Amino acid sequence: MPDDDEQLTGDWTPIPADQYAALQRWSRISGVSVAIEGYHGGGFSGAPIALATWQAPNAGPKRGFLRFYRDDTDEIARVNRAYDQAPPEFRKAHLPGAETVSLGESWVAMVAVAGGDLLACPPLLRVMTEQGFDTHLAKIVRSLVQDWNQPPPAGARRTTTVAGYLAELVDGRPDRRANPRIRLLTWADQNGISVTQDEVRLPWWSHPLPNPLAFLAGSAASSRVALSLHTGYTHGDLNIGNMLMPIDPTLDGGGYQLIDLGSYHADGPLTRDPMHLLLSLAAQWLRASTRIGDERTGTDLIRLLVGPSADRAGYRPELLGHAQISGAVHEAGRAAAASLGFGDRWRLETLLSLAGCALLFADRNLRMPDEDKARGWFFTLAAAALDEYVRLASEHPLEAKPTSASSTDHASSTRPSQTADPGPDEAETARQSCAAIAHHLVARARGPGLIAEQTHLLLLDFGSRATRLDQQTHSQLAVRMVRAFSSADEISDEPEEGADHELCPAREPVPTPVARATMAAGTVRSAAPETLPPGPGQGVDVAVLASHPAEFRAVVQVFLGTGSIGASTVTERWVSLSAPRTGRPLSIYLTCSPERLEPNLAPAVQDIAERFDPPALFLVGTARGRGDGRLGDVVVPKWACHYELLDSGETVTRVPRLWTPDHVRSQLSYYRRADTGFQEVASEFRKAAEAGDLPALPEDMRPEIIFDGAVACGDPRLLDDVTLDDLRRGDQRLAALDTESYQFGSWNERRLWAVFRGLVSDDAARSGSTQELFLAAGHAAACLKDFLEHEYVYVSPDPSSTARSMTGGE
Repeated sequence: MPDDDEQLTGDWTPIPADQYAALQRWSRISGVSVAIEGYHGGGFSGAPIALATWQAPNAGPKRGFLRFYRDDTDEIARVNRAYDQAPPEFRKAHLPGAETVSLGESWVAMVAVAGGDLLACPPLLRVMTEQGFDTHLAKIVRSLVQDWNQPPPAGARRTTTVAGYLAELVDGRPDRRANPRIRLLTWADQNGISVTQDEVRLPWWSHPLPNPLAFLAGSAASSRVALSLHTGYTHGDLNIGNMLMPIDPTLDGGGYQLIDLGSYHADGPLTRDPMHLLLSLAAQWLRASTRIGDERTGTDLIRLLVGPSADRAGYRPELLGHAQISGAVHEAGRAAAASLGFGDRWRLETLLSLAGCALLFADRNLRMPDEDKARGWFFTLAAAALDEYVRLASEHPLEAKPTSASSTDHASSTRPSQTADPGPDEAETARQSCAAIAHHLVARARGPGLIAEQTHLLLLDFGSRATRLDQQTHSQLAVRMVRAFSSADEISDEPEEGADHELCPAREPVPTPVARATMAAGTVRSAAPETLPPGPGQGVDVAVLASHPAEFRAVVQVFLGTGSIGASTVTERWVSLSAPRTGRPLSIYLTCSPERLEPNLAPAVQDIAERFDPPALFLVGTARGRGDGRLGDVVVPKWACHYELLDSGETVTRVPRLWTPDHVRSQLSYYRRADTGFQEVASEFRKAAEAGDLPALPEDMRPEIIFDGAVACGDPRLLDDVTLDDLRRGDQRLAALDTESYQFGSWNERRLWAVFRGLVSDDAARSGSTQELFLAAGHAAACLKDFLEHEYVYVSPDPSSTARSMTGGE
């Protein structure tokens, strides 16, 4: 690879050729020159992080780091979220300025260093042997836990099991770890360690220890314990290569800088970053100086990492510095947790994070002369941490409940769930989302426009997905984006040549016999059911399902208006809804299931799918809210989770959460930031209700829409014995409780779907009070109708992709 290009100089050999060529094209167009000065290790993904100087035309040079991302829009999105979500003071102090540039099929992040002096702010790898390093490291750990999470993020706890959490740490995200557990399991097999063993004997320990593989698999009794993790903003891959510390004129832990934020989590376990950082230090000790071939040295090092003693006199001289560093990390984390109100739980969660991170290191390419010995040492460290966890948990349980599940796979939250990305083709999903974003921008270029926050969100969302597009699609959509920001006289009404304009294509016209529906002066009269189209796929853009007669009456009244509902047993209605963003009216099918959806049984959903195959299907109705919640508020959850009630009276969750499809979540995020007409639609619904339909209401009723959080689901027996407040003790993000949402989502894997739930009280839900059900469902329907009218855009899938999904092909 040449290094004498006038724009790109230095050693570019570690950078893949296609990424180098893409950057070369960009630099020629932009005029930005980049000079590589060297490389350093960074994280464990294998991607090189270059030290570089770059200079734009008519600007001064900047020095910092270059990090390339290949086909990994999720990492770029995480970097952007890390900057967007950090408290302003923390961002200013510890997140260096960053620029991200799209190179077509790749991204490059240019991260500046404070003061532009790489020598004055090196990675921890270069300063970890400096005198007083442990004191400065303590400042860093406390700041990461406390300052980054002050005030604590909303919903700063989540529920999993011990096995699920260990799997989350070891397996990671599939885009970061392609073959998790391969090295770990190969080593275990070579050393005669099986997942069926409860205990193992290891060279560095005198007595049997719990088998980490049994914990990882969920077969160990203590691994089937539910625990509530304290979560917040975390780096996700914190190590001695991607944290910088100023050294001029002296070490300054308070001025640390974080780089390589592609593994950032807004709900990461707070104990993970400190323990991962500590083990990255330990790994460097093993590479550089500490000889674990001496079993006593290896054992003592494990002991000081698991439980450092305040009395340093008991440590061997060669391990004294290690003990000081380990003690600083543990104590600083505990003190920060105490300031946030959970210091008593920090120790137990720390031991689990230490065990999980030790297993992760045992599964990595450690770049050490004796990989097998090092792998065995990290495995022993994991076993010792679990041994201490089991001992302490028996004395101070982590609000734990044993379950009969073999494992709760909370790692599913770090992998795309079966519904997180609708359809089998990831690139096609990106095309749909990007086309919808471009449509929003162009459609509003001459209209009322977007508020600044919406525009920012749209552009961020587009950028996070665009690298999965082919070049032609990317170019076409980019032209539309430019048109959106052009002045009115520059925006042509003529379509650009070759552009795909099927953003919301007209479907086959719906037969409209006079007996079925007449539309005049904005009035829609409902049809007799026998006049509905009999065939599948005929004219349905959106299907809306309710599962209780009172809820269905409310839905119909909202969508069809006053006088359209009588004491009818008809369970189907049609409406044509004005939707300017789609460029034509939406054909909407309203229906009522004869019964509530039950586990593994959703005939109403199946019937809709077989008859009409609608692109989008929404569930509208009611759910139980919090004890102190307000009647009629609406919850639009991001995901649904399923709970079971055991015979012992305990509640457990054994299955992965179901996420509302990404395309719908994006549009809902735009809707929530707009000046919506929800209050007006809800008010008109209440005014049009007949006498006796509604309960007593306050004069100033203004229901709220809750977009953040989840709906908890379970069978009727669960709802008879458990309240939402009971479940929220384990997960504060739960906003509603019903029997249907999880089942509904699982039956809509290959289409767009979402749930709109009006909140009712437990008493009303148990008694079946039709007045409260009618009111709450009407508010939920008002939210859906307003969303469909003003924000919803359906992007038609590739016909071949649809054919594949319908026939079950790959």
